[in-house]
Amino acid sequence: MNERSSGFRKKRRDTTVELLVGAAETVIARVGYEAVTMGEIAAEAGCATGTLYLYFKDKQQLVMALVERHGRTFRERVEKAMSAATDPLEKLRLATRTFLDYFDQNRDYFKVLSASNLFRRGVLPVALPPGEQEARKRSLAANLELIRQAQAAGRIRKDFSPDEILGFMRACVVGTMDQLSQLQTLPPVDRQMENLWTLMTGGLGARKA
Repeated sequence: MNERSSGFRKKRRDTTVELLVGAAETVIARVGYEAVTMGEIAAEAGCATGTLYLYFKDKQQLVMALVERHGRTFRERVEKAMSAATDPLEKLRLATRTFLDYFDQNRDYFKVLSASNLFRRGVLPVALPPGEQEARKRSLAANLELIRQAQAAGRIRKDFSPDEILGFMRACVVGTMDQLSQLQTLPPVDRQMENLWTLMTGGLGARKA
C-alpha cells in the first residue's frame, strides 16, 4: 500500500468515525444512555448496525470517543481564552466562562455525559487513551499552578490547599452542568456565569446567627 492510498484510507476512517460519534451524541441525548441501542445509533448515522460494530464494540466506547473529541476542542478554547489575561484569577474566570459557553453550544454532549454517568461510576477518565489522560493531567496541573499563583498574590484565600480549592471549583462546575442539563430553556450565559463565579469565589457568605 503506497503512502497516498494509506492517507486516503485514514481520512475515510476518520470521517466515518466522526459521523458515528456524532450520531451517538444525537441519539443518546434524545433517548438516554441506558435505553439507546447500537441499532438506533447506526440508523441515525445512515449505516448498518454491523458497520457500527466494525468501529465501536459498544455504546460505552462511543461515549469515550465523544469525551476525547470534545476534550481536545474544549482545552484548545480554554487555552486561547486564558491567553488574553495575565492575572491568575482572571485566567480561572475566563476558563469558567469558556466552560459555560461550551455547554451552551454543545448541550447534547453534556446530556450524554450526565445520562451515561461514566465519570461517577469510575469508568472515565481511566479508560481514556493514554494521550488523552496525560492531556487532562496537564490541564489540571496548570489550574493548580494558577491557584497557587493567585494565593501567592493575595487574590484568594490561603487557608485551603490548592487541591482543595480546585476540587471545590470542579464540584461547582460539575454540579452546574448537571443542573443545567435538566432544563429545557437555559438562563442567559451572563446570568449563569454570575451565579457560578459568585458561588466559587465568594462561597455561601454564611454568617453566625
